[in-house]
Amino acid sequence: MTDEVGHMQVTKLTEHEDGGATIEFDMDDTTAALAQELGLKLLIFCGATGTNVDYVFDSILGKELDNEPSRD
Repeated sequence: MTDEVGHMQVTKLTEHEDGGATIEFDMDDTTAALAQELGLKLLIFCGATGTNVDYVFDSILGKELDNEPSRD
């Protein structure tokens, strides 16, 4: 691993028969803390606005979406 802050590297990818996958990362403590903080912030914002997390990711990826966010 590098000493550079913000560096994250996939070290192992295991695909499962059910279509899921397990991904292992190598990163420094500062990057891990930032990833956790951003993930928690995303979940809090989605919960507060009633927005489905999958809708957020689809929007980021530019997938075709309905006009209204899912409230699931």
